[in-house]
Amino acid sequence: MNPPRRRSWRTPADVAPGSAAAEQLRLLDGFASGRITAARAPTTGTTYPTSSPTAPAA
Repeated sequence: MNPPRRRSWRTPADVAPGSAAAEQLRLLDGFASGRITAARAPTTGTTYPTSSPTAPAA
């Protein structure tokens, strides 16, 4: 039998810190809690630091 190609996680604590999955969980948590809104980000090449819980207002 072949091992699974993709891993699943039981809890957010199971996700490797710094991974793409951890970043997605961080963003989803921020959106669900209201710290991040669905407002469109500027398209001028602005980037936001990954450690920031919210993006600056446009």
